[in-house]
Amino acid sequence: MDIDSMNEEDIEEEEYTYLQKISETIYNKKEDFFLKVDESYKYLDYILPPLVSASKRGRSFNPFDEIFEIYLSDILVERFEKEGFEHRPLGYSSDVTLESEDVLLMIDLKSANLNNPSDYRNTINVGENQFSYEGYLPLKIKVSGDTKDVSSPPSAVYPNIPEIYEVEDGKKLTLTYGVIVIYNPYRDAIDNLRERYNEVQDLLEDNFRDYFEEKLTSKFDIPIADKFNDLLDESPRGTTKTKGDKISQSLYIAYILRKDLDFLDQFFDLDEEEKSMLRELKESIQNVKEKIAGEALPAIIVISIPNGLLSPDYDEELVSGKSFAQSVRYHYGEGKFKNFKEEPRVIFSHLIENESTREKLLDIFNCVYAYNEDLELKEVRKENNQSVLTEL
Repeated sequence: MDIDSMNEEDIEEEEYTYLQKISETIYNKKEDFFLKVDESYKYLDYILPPLVSASKRGRSFNPFDEIFEIYLSDILVERFEKEGFEHRPLGYSSDVTLESEDVLLMIDLKSANLNNPSDYRNTINVGENQFSYEGYLPLKIKVSGDTKDVSSPPSAVYPNIPEIYEVEDGKKLTLTYGVIVIYNPYRDAIDNLRERYNEVQDLLEDNFRDYFEEKLTSKFDIPIADKFNDLLDESPRGTTKTKGDKISQSLYIAYILRKDLDFLDQFFDLDEEEKSMLRELKESIQNVKEKIAGEALPAIIVISIPNGLLSPDYDEELVSGKSFAQSVRYHYGEGKFKNFKEEPRVIFSHLIENESTREKLLDIFNCVYAYNEDLELKEVRKENNQSVLTEL
């Protein structure tokens, strides 16, 4: 491949070729992927407790990101190594980087909640190490009550990866892709767990304070016991949470993952109502595990992100994203190549068979491009409240 002589159509043809290979690979291996995810779900009763306590602390923690990412990475690396590619992590690059004689594939793996379509509907947010196209950077000011965009060169979102890598063994065209796994919403179930967790954490902290107050009072004098409570009300450096809160959280993890009720009962004077609350929390974790493990993933989307050499064709579609001047949001719209036969830039490697969930996705996207059983790419749209496959 003579990279120097490639025009816009040639570049997009390469982008489309590997878009198909990535999406077909995931389609052909999706049953293996689902089985592996199910194997990880066996451990949900160990994953969920820190998930609940993390969300209670105000931190976003999605355990599925890592699960999906590692399994998809394994599938893609295995496939492309058979075609002569080398798995080539670059340290500061996409989740999967694969090198051939004249191409560097960079694939970013993401997940998104079905109920948060702003994270995946006709758009994908990518960091500065996941695209090669200079993004538009809006700079807006208010003048006499009107908002004016004063953006102009050289202000832009400059990516950390080039359109073409020039290394010792030659030039390599950068081809970037995003893969988004859409998972079922579990917020309501987690919120319910969080409420029970809050009650149990308060219960544990109160009992911990009472236990040590009694112990310190019998061993020392009252002022020392009071000082101990003051100690528990302090917040360690770098956090707003008190030491008492952190200790009760640790006791929660001990009870849920490592100990039984007898462990707590030997220290604390737990009444039957409190014991019942602790038992119910464990039961609720099991119920949420069964709910998450029992639901099929709605969709897996593969997106081709334009190479920077295609500017200015996509200038209006790559705009500064969540991190100002450090990421872009690619607004792919209908998701079509502009220079190569108007083929789709966005392919659904997996689209759930469940009709209600499929209809929800089609309401969000209007139409999508997905494979039939013969690995033929079809347009899927909603007509008369049913999903219909049509020829491209």
